[in-house]
Amino acid sequence: MTAMENLVAVTRAPAREASARAGDSLAFVGLSPVADEFAANLSYGQQKLLEFARVLVNDPDVILLDEPYAGVNPVMEERLCTHILALRERGKTFLITYHEIKLIMALCSRLIVLDHGELLADGDPSVIRADPRVIDAYFGT
Repeated sequence: MTAMENLVAVTRAPAREASARAGDSLAFVGLSPVADEFAANLSYGQQKLLEFARVLVNDPDVILLDEPYAGVNPVMEERLCTHILALRERGKTFLITYHEIKLIMALCSRLIVLDHGELLADGDPSVIRADPRVIDAYFGT
């Protein structure tokens, strides 16, 4: 399927509205120029952006992202961060799982840190950054 078809396929809207939503989502992530390109032909980074656009096409209030930065280069990481921050400004809530705590600290107003499946810490980034258990588990001492 094309990038556009990927988004239209997951909408819950009538055809005309589905196409409009898909176009808006592609524009938001910067993929409008490749809307008619087969998704398999997109670069890995573009495919990650397309996945993100698929999440957005139905305008959710809460967005769950599991390892959204896995395998992407620093430029794509920055683009995804910019999109997440813009959506937070619009009132969207994110639940993000990711192992790079420094990046998550820059994105999130509240962190829940797990270590081997157990709750290690819960709070704002300044509290988490100073927690000796987090420092030991994630930053090393």
